[in-house]
Amino acid sequence: MKRVILLLFSLFATLSYTQTYTYSFKGELDESKISAYEQECLKFNKVVQVKIKYKPEKKMGEFIIKTSSQKEGERKEGDVLFQPVDIKQFLMDKNLQPLNFRLLKD
Repeated sequence: MKRVILLLFSLFATLSYTQTYTYSFKGELDESKISAYEQECLKFNKVVQVKIKYKPEKKMGEFIIKTSSQKEGERKEGDVLFQPVDIKQFLMDKNLQPLNFRLLKD
């Protein structure tokens, strides 16, 4: 039984993993549209979760983006990966100024 569980766990661990990024921004964000913006960002390649945090008094916020990807050695030539430039362009389209993009340690 333990072998089966270990085998299943190792199989799932090698198939994919997640990474979490943040992209901070400044500018005025219509808070009533945050949910719609989160849903719109889910359409980007490999994005599985988006959370927007916004502080209206500072007119600053951040996108917290979780992506799903294959491990380095298991990628194939035609695989489409997460592109941070998609989020940057999204921010600029909404008249927000992109600031810092970084990978969070999981």
